[in-house]
Amino acid sequence: MKFSTSALAALLLTTLSPSVHAGFAVGVGYPYGGVIGIQYSQQQQQHLWTGAVGVVGAAVGYHYVLDVRQQHSVGVVFGMESISSEQGFAALQYSYYLAGANNVGWVAGVNLGTRREDAGSFYASRAERSNKTLLGLHLGYRF
Repeated sequence: MKFSTSALAALLLTTLSPSVHAGFAVGVGYPYGGVIGIQYSQQQQQHLWTGAVGVVGAAVGYHYVLDVRQQHSVGVVFGMESISSEQGFAALQYSYYLAGANNVGWVAGVNLGTRREDAGSFYASRAERSNKTLLGLHLGYRF
């Protein structure tokens, strides 16, 4: 899977309406582009879109906020990072927002999915590429 920077650019350039809450977060884990990164998010009602750029990768995601207090969300995250998923990753994600999804505060969660890595370069043959299970934790702070 190849990460598209145009997808991140489209997310960042989306025109904001009064009902959209936007903000930044810093954190560690796959939703933040790998080891450590910065994430931009836009939330409209129960829908939350994210884009992140990290030290070793990048990611985009969509999450659906499950409850009225906006503390629980489920979604998907896609991206790549150069340590364990050079050819990309795709994962289901659960997040818990201590103060609510549209408020300043801590967020933590888990990811379960698949990651694709190769034995050498980007041009490695299919036989040299492998899919592996992705199980990750993420922790961030939203501003």
